[in-house]
Amino acid sequence: MRRLFLAACAALALTAGSGAAFAQQVIRIGFFPGPYADQFKRAIQPGLEAKGYKIQLTEFSNAIQ
Repeated sequence: MRRLFLAACAALALTAGSGAAFAQQVIRIGFFPGPYADQFKRAIQPGLEAKGYKIQLTEFSNAIQ
């Protein structure tokens, strides 16, 4: 089961990467409010945006969402 999952993830990554070379790449990431979201916003997001990625952040208020 794990091998099937890894194979599916690899196939998805290869397929997604082939057509998106000319389009702007968007990274969607979600966080619970707290230090990890703040660290991402201050340290990682500016570097990714400088490389041409568009970042869409979503902060969840609880684990059920």
